[in-house]
Amino acid sequence: MPFFSVVSPLFNKSRYVRNTVEGVLSQKFKNFEFIIVDDGSTDNSLEIVKQFDDDRIKLVEQNNEGASMARINGIKMAKGDYIALLDADDIWHENHLVELFKLISTYPEAILFCTNYQIKRADGFITKAVFNFDYKVEPLIIEDYFKANIINYIASSSSSAFKRSDYNELDGYRVELRTAQDLDLWIQFDFKGSVAFSPEITRFCRGP
Repeated sequence: MPFFSVVSPLFNKSRYVRNTVEGVLSQKFKNFEFIIVDDGSTDNSLEIVKQFDDDRIKLVEQNNEGASMARINGIKMAKGDYIALLDADDIWHENHLVELFKLISTYPEAILFCTNYQIKRADGFITKAVFNFDYKVEPLIIEDYFKANIINYIASSSSSAFKRSDYNELDGYRVELRTAQDLDLWIQFDFKGSVAFSPEITRFCRGP
């Protein structure tokens, strides 16, 4: 049984998806399955993913229903105790799942687990995400999640993990919302329990 189920929605990301998949397969933490849900791509994203020969990859194809529905369907398929989300144009550093595992081991009572990340800005330079709370090098529980999110989002669809059983007790992704279904999900988690954060940078995203 995998510890993590990595769930990644895919729609027309042929420019990025190879690097995204390679980042997952290069993880130092090996006990995971990788569920990629193709949401009706019309470019060659699907063909690129099919070039990878790794038993941990589970490729699912669906009609275009949106990223949230792709994540919902991926989570339904998951066998791991914990879900780790990843967008198909972001890149995990090789320490991402290791740091999430450490965070879960340190704060098993938490309900949402997040790591630090880098952002590629519009003019091409890379910066660390900045948050509205004090932290050093040790992981911690965030005291005021809403206040801490004023500058950059702590939780994201590529840097967060949660226990599958906890997710199943929430409303989950509410696709009736036209936008911000992921932000709504993070709020649901915060209302249910505490959010743990690791200052270790484990992910690179292509824009805020």
